[in-house]
Amino acid sequence: MTSNCKNKLNQYMEKYQNIMIALEADGSEKSVVEHAVLLAEQLQSKLSIIHVNDLHAGSMSMMMDSPKKITADMIREQVIDYGLEHILDELDIILTKGENIAKSIESHCQGVDMLVLGHRRMSKL
Repeated sequence: MTSNCKNKLNQYMEKYQNIMIALEADGSEKSVVEHAVLLAEQLQSKLSIIHVNDLHAGSMSMMMDSPKKITADMIREQVIDYGLEHILDELDIILTKGENIAKSIESHCQGVDMLVLGHRRMSKL
């Protein structure tokens, strides 16, 4: 590796110290989590996962079905299912709730250098 490449790599390593993954936690985000974990390991960055529950998640209502409330244990299980249990000790899991997912995530991004999102056409993210 050339000296110039090493310098650029060091600049990236210094720049991205806190990486956050925004998840729906629906079990379909393995590749997103794997890529973020690989990146965090290569850059020696702190890794966190955020999930925004709907305001009415887990509530009983006769008028409508409420969305399932996602818990930290559910996210940990998802990480284990993906074969990434080695990150659990260092992983910070943030659970919040709100109507506007983007604004809810943004309010927790102080000090975050990179936000990793998955993409699906039907996703609320």
